[in-house]
Amino acid sequence: MVKSLGIEELSKMVLVSITDSGLAATLKFNTMEFDDEWISYESMKSFLEEQNVVFGVDEKLLAEICSNPKNYLKKEIVIARGTAPVNGQDGYIVWEVNKDQTKKPKVLGDGSVDFYSINGVTNLKKGQLIARRIAATEGVPGKSVTGKEIPAKNGKNVYCKLGKNVVINDTKDRVYSAIDGQLVITEKEKINVFPIYEINGDVDLSIGNIDFVGSVVIRGNVLDGFKIRADGDIKVYGNVEGAELIAGGDIYVKQGVLGHKKSYIKTHKNFQASFILDGDVHAGEDVIVSTSIMHSNVSAGKRIICKGSKGIIVGGKVQAGDSVTADVVGNELATSTIVEVGIDPELRKELNEILSEKKELGNSLDKVTKGMRLLEQMEKMGKTLPPDRKMLKIKLIDQKLVIERRVKEIASREKEIQEQIDKFDHAYIEILNTVYPGTKLILGNVAKFIIKNHQRVKFVLEDGVISTKILR
Repeated sequence: MVKSLGIEELSKMVLVSITDSGLAATLKFNTMEFDDEWISYESMKSFLEEQNVVFGVDEKLLAEICSNPKNYLKKEIVIARGTAPVNGQDGYIVWEVNKDQTKKPKVLGDGSVDFYSINGVTNLKKGQLIARRIAATEGVPGKSVTGKEIPAKNGKNVYCKLGKNVVINDTKDRVYSAIDGQLVITEKEKINVFPIYEINGDVDLSIGNIDFVGSVVIRGNVLDGFKIRADGDIKVYGNVEGAELIAGGDIYVKQGVLGHKKSYIKTHKNFQASFILDGDVHAGEDVIVSTSIMHSNVSAGKRIICKGSKGIIVGGKVQAGDSVTADVVGNELATSTIVEVGIDPELRKELNEILSEKKELGNSLDKVTKGMRLLEQMEKMGKTLPPDRKMLKIKLIDQKLVIERRVKEIASREKEIQEQIDKFDHAYIEILNTVYPGTKLILGNVAKFIIKNHQRVKFVLEDGVISTKILR
């Protein structure tokens, strides 16, 4: 006699599994044969519901299994599928003007660079639309095979970051220029429109120091001892002597830097010049020099490029986060020259400061510990500490806790920085002509001293060792 299997029998013969995500349910028979039993569709559907599978059931497949269970004995069958959630799209900014402020000097046929021919300035008229904000979209929730809603993530909104001389509409999705001027994108994508402050001559005693919210153009030289600070760019069409220049944008020097061992130049973006002599130059992004970098301290968050009519780096130290490219490094006199890549110089500076503080904290902790130990010995000898000694003991305990807390903090930051140094794999030093003995190369934490001339080579770090690649 043919027997219809009920829910109780099915629970012994059928295994139902639901994935961790809840987006699928599978069915598998525990038995390897059927005699005179048969499965009704209604019984199987009720069994699945008892197993909490109530959504996304493949009705056609379920009917086929019930009709021909022997065809599915050795299989694990996906019998139900949920609906995956659809996350919302992040918002974004649409620029209605050219925001690329990269200066691109013209390279002439002989390989030299014409710094007269540069572009990258975006001029704006009052009321001109600068950018539009496209709002994020909401996510669409999914549904598991058990019928539960699976939440979706909404997209993240972005917002136009307003700087100087710009306005935004009531719906916060349109940014306009408030004045006639130059678009300058400063740190963290802040939108500004700056007018230009121009000096048709030298920065000398008749002008004095300059502190300006926009961009500064100097048609002459910047003489010893003067300071220029600009939220935008600084352009000097003569020389920069022993002066201080600090810019939120780019710094461009048509001639060069005659530092006299007392100049200081810092830009959050790019620095360009014909030469640097006895200078101290730091750029958040790139340093580009066409003739020479001599006896100077130069750092760049990304690249240092010294190539063109000569392209020589000799004496001093250059540091770049990503790469250093030069025609010639060092000279035949084996002048000490250091070239370092693989870590942002600002991070390297922070690491050195941490190590210095760590040493000082260690010395302080030793002194505090010795003082506490001395007081503890007095107590062990049965001596009662006078009030001033008791206060000293409390003070030393507090100092010890403060020092230990600070040691823990800087140890954590030291580990973070060290991990960044250890995992870099893209930095390189590229020599287009010759590198001479007397040069020290540093890639990450690995150093290499040049003991013989190398021509047209690229130095990279492979498996903890500095390798030399021949340029084609």
